[in-house]
Amino acid sequence: MKRIYFVISVFLVSAFTALVHAQGGYQVDKIIAKVDNQIILKSELDLAVLQQVSMGELDNHITRCKSLETFACQSRNRLSNSRRQNH
Repeated sequence: MKRIYFVISVFLVSAFTALVHAQGGYQVDKIIAKVDNQIILKSELDLAVLQQVSMGELDNHITRCKSLETFACQSRNRLSNSRRQNH
C-alpha cells in the first residue's frame, strides 16, 4: 500500500513539474540587490513601496529608488555593526 502511495506521489510531482515547465515556469521572488553578504528581495522592496504609498507617496521609480537606497544603507550599517562586534 505504501508503494502505491509512493508511485502516485512521484507521478503527481512529475506531472506538476512538467506542467510548470510547459507554461514557462513561475517566479516566486527575485533578488534585486546584494550588499556584501546581504540580499534584498523584490518582495521586500514591494512591501516598502506599499508602505510609502500608504503614507501618501506616489508609486513611481523615485519612491522605489528611495526605498532601495534605504535597504542598502540598512544592510551596510548591519554589516559595519557586526564587524565592529567581531573585533
